[in-house]
Amino acid sequence: MSSKKNRIWGNIPVNFYISVGAILAGWTFLTVFSLQRALADNPLNSQTAARSLTLTHSAVWLVGVGAILFTAYLVRNKLRAVNESQAYLQQIMSSAQDAIVVVDENNLVTLWNDAAERIFGYTRQEMIGADLLRTLAPARHYETYKRAYARLRERDKPAHPVETLAAHKSGVEFPVEFSFSTAVINQKWYAIGVIRDITRQKEAERSLQENKQKYQILVKALPDLLFRINRDGVYLDCIPSATLSPILPPDELIGKQLADVLPLDAAKKRLKQIQRALDAGETQIYEYQLEIDGRLVDYEARIIPVAAEEVLTIVRDISERKKVEIRLQRSLRKEELLRHTIRLTSTAENVADALTEVCARLAEFYEVPRAAFTLFNETRTEAEVIGEYCEVGWSSSIGFKLPVTGNPSIEQLMAGKTPLAVTDAQNDPLMGPTRDIMRQQGIVSILILPIIIADEVVGSIGIDSPEPRLFTEREIEVGQQVAAQISQVLQRKQARQALQAQRDFALQVMEAMGQGLAVVEADGSFTYTNPAFSDMIGYDAAELLGKNWQILMFSETDYQAALTELEQLGKRPVSFETRLKRANNDEVWTLVTAVPRYQGGKINGLIAVMTDMTARKSIERAQEQARDEALQASRLKSEFLANMSHEIRTPLNGIIGMTSLLLDTNLTNDQQEYAETIRSSGDLLLALINDILDFSKIEAGKLEFEYQPVDIRLCVEEALDALAPKAAEKGLEIAYLIEDGVPSTIISDVTRLRQILVNLIGNGVKFTQQGEVFVKINGRRLPDQAPSGKPRFEMQFAVHDTGVGIPEDRRNRLFHSFSQADASTTRKFGGTGLGLAISKRLVELMDGKIWVESEVGVGSVFYFTIQAEAANNQRHVYLSGGQPQLAGKRLLIVDDNQTNRYILTRQTQSWRMRPVTAASGAEALDILRQGSHFDLAILDMQMPEMDGLQLAAAIRQLPAAASLPLVRLSSIGERNNDPREAYFGAHLTKPVKPSQLYNTLIGLLPKVTVTTQPHRPVNKIDAGLGQTHPLRILLAEDNVVNQKVALRILERMGYRADLAANGREALEALRRQPYDVILMDVQMPEMDGVEATRRIIEEWPEGKRPYIIAMTAHALTGDREQYLNAGMDDYVSKPVRIEELAAALRKSPARQR
Repeated sequence: MSSKKNRIWGNIPVNFYISVGAILAGWTFLTVFSLQRALADNPLNSQTAARSLTLTHSAVWLVGVGAILFTAYLVRNKLRAVNESQAYLQQIMSSAQDAIVVVDENNLVTLWNDAAERIFGYTRQEMIGADLLRTLAPARHYETYKRAYARLRERDKPAHPVETLAAHKSGVEFPVEFSFSTAVINQKWYAIGVIRDITRQKEAERSLQENKQKYQILVKALPDLLFRINRDGVYLDCIPSATLSPILPPDELIGKQLADVLPLDAAKKRLKQIQRALDAGETQIYEYQLEIDGRLVDYEARIIPVAAEEVLTIVRDISERKKVEIRLQRSLRKEELLRHTIRLTSTAENVADALTEVCARLAEFYEVPRAAFTLFNETRTEAEVIGEYCEVGWSSSIGFKLPVTGNPSIEQLMAGKTPLAVTDAQNDPLMGPTRDIMRQQGIVSILILPIIIADEVVGSIGIDSPEPRLFTEREIEVGQQVAAQISQVLQRKQARQALQAQRDFALQVMEAMGQGLAVVEADGSFTYTNPAFSDMIGYDAAELLGKNWQILMFSETDYQAALTELEQLGKRPVSFETRLKRANNDEVWTLVTAVPRYQGGKINGLIAVMTDMTARKSIERAQEQARDEALQASRLKSEFLANMSHEIRTPLNGIIGMTSLLLDTNLTNDQQEYAETIRSSGDLLLALINDILDFSKIEAGKLEFEYQPVDIRLCVEEALDALAPKAAEKGLEIAYLIEDGVPSTIISDVTRLRQILVNLIGNGVKFTQQGEVFVKINGRRLPDQAPSGKPRFEMQFAVHDTGVGIPEDRRNRLFHSFSQADASTTRKFGGTGLGLAISKRLVELMDGKIWVESEVGVGSVFYFTIQAEAANNQRHVYLSGGQPQLAGKRLLIVDDNQTNRYILTRQTQSWRMRPVTAASGAEALDILRQGSHFDLAILDMQMPEMDGLQLAAAIRQLPAAASLPLVRLSSIGERNNDPREAYFGAHLTKPVKPSQLYNTLIGLLPKVTVTTQPHRPVNKIDAGLGQTHPLRILLAEDNVVNQKVALRILERMGYRADLAANGREALEALRRQPYDVILMDVQMPEMDGVEATRRIIEEWPEGKRPYIIAMTAHALTGDREQYLNAGMDDYVSKPVRIEELAAALRKSPARQR
């Protein structure tokens, strides 16, 4: 490159010129780059910036070329030393920012500066001699590069800059700008190129374009019109909004004056505002209206100075905002009216004055000269103006009255209860006779608003307008709200009047009260006392006013007691008796009833009503003395009854005890039944004694029940058994029937239930001379269950008799104590009159009721009901629905009594037998002669015309019935030695029990062996109890009969007992040797059982003392608890029942064995 061929203009090399040009080009690049940055910061001048950027690019190359030539001239004159210049230029080339390359005519690189290495990634060594186009051009742009290079050679002059993509050594493509010029040096053609990386420039242009688009979108989205206008009012530019367009299209608008577009007045005002904004340099805002398409539109204009003689005007449609402002102003006026109305009506003491002020506010709101308030009289026949506001010049209507009748507007107002708005009040027929008044007073339009209280129109508000006016819905609504507020004012006035009336009435009542009344403050001072209180204590009301109530207390003790009572006032009203001290120091007993007074939710005093109890106290003292005397008499009676009970129970104990022992021996069936009847009668007598003893407890409501499983059928049969002999003596039929639906076993008190039945059945037998006594039981299940979850039933017992009957006027005396139907009944039939009274109380205690139905000469039916829980006991075999041994068997029943036939038929049908009945012997024989076959026959012994024995003999004469098994049916105890008795294979007594009937029929059928459950518990003594539960027993008993019974029973159980005749002997025996059990009689001479028990507890510790079982003939309610509390361990009442004694012994532990 240093040879002469590479030099021009003397000794200056070509590379020197190129380097100088590159420096100038680099300076130009910096200038352009700075311009680009400035443009990026100010996108609003995008169009100007783009044009400036293009011109700058062109100028760069002209300057560069010129600079090269000018530099060559300077160098020729000033630089001669080639070597120094070459080094200097090389340094400048290295510092250039753009890639500077030189290629020859074969497109081979001859020069590659440092910037080229940085931009493209290729080193100078790699590129010198390399094909520039193939190295830098992407494959898809290679042909484009090639054609551009060919055009450059053809023109042989500088080419315009070209933007394209180039490839980095790494393969990444990026935008570049090529600028090439050509030169012939030493007759060789070269292309000199400056390549610039324009990646940042492209990013800046892209960002500029995006900002421009956003700006355009933003401007178009604004709801405002934008105008550029100069000082003279000429439109320079216009940007329409998405919702608002100028009066003229933007193209036509530009260049026109304001006066050419706007109305003259509007144009002048706009021009004035523009000049003011330019002169002051401040934004001007003003509002104006224009008529657009026949309607007025509200606008707001903002005039902003943007240049010395130019403004930017922003115009916005504010019509909707104006409408909202108008509505807001109206609402504020409405709220102001209502607020004033509420304030005036709630604070004014005089309602009339408040209403007058409200009328003034209404007139102001409606912009009318008069508003009036009218009120109806009590009969609602007349309306009177009682308050109004009217401007000067208008006549007042205060006191003016209008009749309701014949006035259509008022009648419609009262009926419809809605506002009336009349536009032409002087001619509208609705105004009726008031049209003349409207004309006289100059009222053209009127609004009448009803005032309603309790759904009734009581008055109205009238708004009078002297001009035709159509009242809007909003105006009417506001008036209704004011009328509603006035309604509340009137209601409060009425409430105050009513409250005052109540206060006056209450004061009159308090003044007229016969009882004393006092109002006391929280500090105890009197604020009011009525005349009766003053009379009671002898002080005037004025003397007590402000005094503390303590001055009236008779003593400090009374005062403290009263304070204690009054402390409960916060929880409940209090009532107590106390003594008060009269003015003369006399004592006054009073009943004080106090209630608290409240203020602000807290007690601030009390109101006390005082009743003079002095006379009553005297009566109470007398009554208390009489009560004490009565209690003493009752105690003496109870002691007498207890002693009598002991004396009666002692022989009863022997009877029942010996009967129980007798039942434990081998007896015939008849003997067994007789013994059971004796024991049952004894038990019945014992129950009657208990009833007499408990009669005082019944009256006091303290009778106790022992609830246990009760077999209803067994209970009824025991009651009938006890009365069957008496019925047999009188020749009465006695029977019972238990209907389906009655549970077999219930939880109840068997003794009380049997007692009721015995009373009613006994009365039936007593008052019936012929016929029958029949007991029928029905049952129904109740919807609710017992607490145990088992079902509950209501049973109805009905005792029918064919006795004398009871007159209707005497039935109400039946259930009273010591009362019968009449005195002759007592003389004829006997009795105490206690039975039905006791039965009634017992039935009621069992949740039932008792009543009677009767007809004189026909008979009576006594009904009673009880409610009870069903038990789970197993049904008896003879109660089961189907009995295979009896099913299908034909049975002939012969009895003249229809009830007996019905009961026997029902019972045998339940066993699926096939019964046939006959009412007489002759009828039975006719049935048998017809050839009917029967397996069994039951013959009643007592029948008219032909009795049972005669019928049995006649049956045996019939060949077909000669061997028919016969059952004899008779009353209890009816037996004779007639040889015809041999015709019968079995015997039944009345009343017929299902168990006996079942066993009898089964026994007569051939080749049938059946084991049945017994129908009643048999008092079998457990002879092995002494072995299974051995005990050492001491019997403390003074009565010889009771000793014998008890020792015999214990012997049967397998025990041997030692004997002590009283409590002292029992203590001595216990000291001699230990015992496991002491059977302790309570009532003994020398030392009773209770005292003996007390001493045993004192002498022997708990683990060493015997188990003490009380045995007593005392049976008053509460005895059991008394003896157990005394320290005894168990209790057995006399007469002793074997099963009860055995149960007590089983519970006793063998502690000292």
